[in-house]
Amino acid sequence: MRLVAYCVLAGNEKPLADIGTIGMKEMYNSLGIPLANWVEAVRCLKEEAIALLSEEDAAEVTPYFDHIIQTLAYPGAPYFVGGGAKY
Repeated sequence: MRLVAYCVLAGNEKPLADIGTIGMKEMYNSLGIPLANWVEAVRCLKEEAIALLSEEDAAEVTPYFDHIIQTLAYPGAPYFVGGGAKY
């Protein structure tokens, strides 16, 4: 949630690059935290956040959640899904 909030404040995905979602994935792996569980948790956070936000605000945060989910869920470089359409 904090990374998404940083991106909203910055108005771009720079905080994801600066803080490093790949590093986040490596950290969870090294701690033995199952990534599938973490991905599901972020998906749930995304759904709840979107439910609480206006349509415009939800559209703003969706790509940031998607970026984090994709980084944790798939090997290699992250890419956006849904509204972000960056593969």
